Amino acid sequence: MTPFSIELAIEQIVDKNSKENFLEVYKCYENGCYRAAVGLLWSVVVTDIVSKLQKVEIDFNDSTAHKLLTEIKEKQEKKETDWEKNIVEDVHKRMKFFDQDTYENLLHLQKKRHLCSHPLIQESDNKLYTPTPEETKSFIRHALEDLLITRILLKLMIS
Repeated sequence: MTPFSIELAIEQIVDKNSKENFLEVYKCYENGCYRAAVGLLWSVVVTDIVSKLQKVEIDFNDSTAHKLLTEIKEKQEKKETDWEKNIVEDVHKRMKFFDQDTYENLLHLQKKRHLCSHPLIQESDNKLYTPTPEETKSFIRHALEDLLITRILLKLMIS
């Protein structure tokens, strides 16, 4: 098995804004701020998905991408937050951007993001939930390989 390098993967991030935002995730990870890294990683994933939807809408005049983006915009204007909660499921079901493994990885990241970002105090020791360094690196690796450095648009053209 080839060793995974976050540093090398960062250079392959497709979207310029995602790359810039991901660098903050990496800084958190490198400094041992694992809760922050997971929380920020989720934000990077969501914005990268939206960016990919926008690209598909423009490049392919895709009506499904257009409809999803319109729904997101309408919910944001109404100050509704469920669009973010549902984006992975909506894009998976309606756009087929990612396979089942990626879908499950993203849902797991979302669940852990909620644990990291909301004040859930564990009963046994009164400490905030903190993912392990290994778990955080796993989330980072999956986000990079499954979404950020993946050429989803190329996959769509081939399908």
